[in-house]
Amino acid sequence: MDPLSDVRQKIEQRLESFAAELLAYTGEQLPDAQPMVAQMVALTLRGGKRIRGQLLAAAAEACAPWTTVETAGIEVGAALEWLQSYLLLHDDWMDDDSLRRGAPTAHVALGERYGNARTGATLAILAGDLACALAQQTVMQAAAPVDRVGAMGAVFAEIQRDVVLGQTLDVLGSEDVDRMRQLKTGSYTVRGPLALGHALANGTAAALVVLRAFGEPIGLAFQLRDDVLGVVGDHVRTGKHARSDLNPARRNAVVMAALATMDDRRRADFDRLCRSTDDASVADAQAIVAESGAVHTVETRIAHACAQAIDALKDGSLRPSGVALLERLAHAICERVS
Repeated sequence: MDPLSDVRQKIEQRLESFAAELLAYTGEQLPDAQPMVAQMVALTLRGGKRIRGQLLAAAAEACAPWTTVETAGIEVGAALEWLQSYLLLHDDWMDDDSLRRGAPTAHVALGERYGNARTGATLAILAGDLACALAQQTVMQAAAPVDRVGAMGAVFAEIQRDVVLGQTLDVLGSEDVDRMRQLKTGSYTVRGPLALGHALANGTAAALVVLRAFGEPIGLAFQLRDDVLGVVGDHVRTGKHARSDLNPARRNAVVMAALATMDDRRRADFDRLCRSTDDASVADAQAIVAESGAVHTVETRIAHACAQAIDALKDGSLRPSGVALLERLAHAICERVS
């Protein structure tokens, strides 16, 4: 089997088995809490490319044979998925999003279940907190030498710190958008998984330098690709409405590039369309973005970031088998359609 597909499959299986145990426990011991737990589990299992676990595995393979650390690596890969669920559950509430991975967001679903939006929001936050606790527990119980578990625990804490700071910049409308994205998304999507793989495999200092040089541009490319898909992607594949990303307040890179080309009249038209909630207005706003050339501008940035990342791998400090996997993942991240 293809090594990256194998990693994805094994992470999926681990998540499913853990979820079944958790739901069985809450169903028997804490039935009142189960609806909240079920929302967290459903979000985790119903989507995602498990790209973070694959990046972890590729980074580990770049430092030592993956087979020597695979058991612990799958656990930590699963922990990254719990971590993402934690972040998405909170982020969806903060952004007032109603759809995630093709289903109602947790705060919406729970609000409808209990007939109270505040209760739904509170439970969604608690669901995120639970997912965060599961992520930390999974990392700290990984079957690896104590020093490596400690190193991974430190990386995991650093990821959470950076995401919280990045989200703070986002909420406050910081003008340093690229820095905000690197903290908010790049930290837990690319840089963190790479650092976890390095720590798990006990990689060299030189290897970590290369992985960081690879991870910075790929982290940016991941977010830029998200921005493209958020505005012009197929919502059936992305599982999100374009309406959210078109909002200028979200500072989507494509929208920002489009706004830079507009005169005052065109910008006013765009703002009016974005404030509307009907599908026709969304389509008209998308058309304005398309005719601006903004998508091409952002696609060029993505291509440049991908080339920069792959060039960093030529250093010679990493094992060739790991380099090959990292190159594959770079292209998969930069060229994805969902």
